[in-house]
Amino acid sequence: MRLEGFPKLAVNIITKDWKEYKLPVFGIAGMTFITAVLTMILSPGSNFAKGTLIGVGFAGAYGLAQGCFFNERQRGTLMLLLSLPVTPVQLVLAKYASAFSMALFALNAPGLFLGDLRFVFYANMATLLLTSICMAATVLSDKAWAPQLPLWIVMIIMLPAPHLLRHRTSFLHESAHWLISHDAWIAGFSLLLIAVIVCGSACIFAKRFSA
Repeated sequence: MRLEGFPKLAVNIITKDWKEYKLPVFGIAGMTFITAVLTMILSPGSNFAKGTLIGVGFAGAYGLAQGCFFNERQRGTLMLLLSLPVTPVQLVLAKYASAFSMALFALNAPGLFLGDLRFVFYANMATLLLTSICMAATVLSDKAWAPQLPLWIVMIIMLPAPHLLRHRTSFLHESAHWLISHDAWIAGFSLLLIAVIVCGSACIFAKRFSA
């Protein structure tokens, strides 16, 4: 069946971005897979592989937002894409779909090997949410530091502070227990928040572009 309209645009954008960024995406997935295998062989029960997977999700969110949208601005190709028979909202949505597809592949290709589906589920939710936030920053701002802002916030929160370490560890432990106990609600809220971020940033971009 021949695709027309937005589905055709989305497929073309995703294909274009995959061709441009397939090497780093496959490279990250491959290195993470090797790390997971070695960790499970040399240190069974270690959480290092899971920590690596979380790092991949965080780094991938920033990198894909930088590549899929900000680089288009820098090269001047964003205006070229907007000159096509496509609305600004459709273009932004297609770019989100492209970033999400690569982020999920880089995370799940090695993540499913861990055998902990619940952890992978949470990692997917976190990766999609962080990717949407980083993408929204690049969609709404042309500043080079825009996609870095969410990561800096996370890093500041996680900075080692000896006098707060015990309280923060207790808080994180209690938070993790609460999240696990309400996973269905958290998943639903995360998906709703992602949808709001994606649609909201696309609409704001369209208004600014038409202004």
